[in-house]
Amino acid sequence: MPEEPGAVRLASHVGIGVGRGRAALRNRPTAMGAKVLILCDEGGELVSHPDYEILRSEISGLHKALIDAHLNKDVGFFVQDLSEDYLSVSGGEIRKPSTEEIRSLVSDYLNNTTFAEYRDLCEPIIGFSKDGSLAWSIVQVKVAGKRKMGDGSERDLDFICAWITLFERQSDRWVRRAEVSSFK
Repeated sequence: MPEEPGAVRLASHVGIGVGRGRAALRNRPTAMGAKVLILCDEGGELVSHPDYEILRSEISGLHKALIDAHLNKDVGFFVQDLSEDYLSVSGGEIRKPSTEEIRSLVSDYLNNTTFAEYRDLCEPIIGFSKDGSLAWSIVQVKVAGKRKMGDGSERDLDFICAWITLFERQSDRWVRRAEVSSFK
């Protein structure tokens, strides 16, 4: 089929079409599990645009699950989706804790803490890279309760914590690459 100047041919594996400028095909699931809109640029190269609302819902769901994991003392949640090179930044230090180190610290914290309150102080701020392979959430929570100390005494908990989590899409799931936290 003869092409007009400025026309774009879409790749045959997604269907062939000819049009001017950017041409949208349809929403299609990707290998990463996110739906995308397949487009061609002026040079005929495929360009994908993730469905950011679906991705936002996924990241928001992970944050809500994190709050539930605190309240339900679900230690496994904290280590189930960590990247192999996970980084933690807090108190002026950059650390690369092992999964077992995280499991031990979280287990001690959750098993010795009774939460009276663990809630968002503001709506999480969620963002994405253009291709949807990276995401971040910026959150602020209020925490209150009691913590049992090593000597058997109890200490009141009452603080605000804010943190940023960097997520990377791997196959059909989000993994945590890094977290930066601040306490007040």
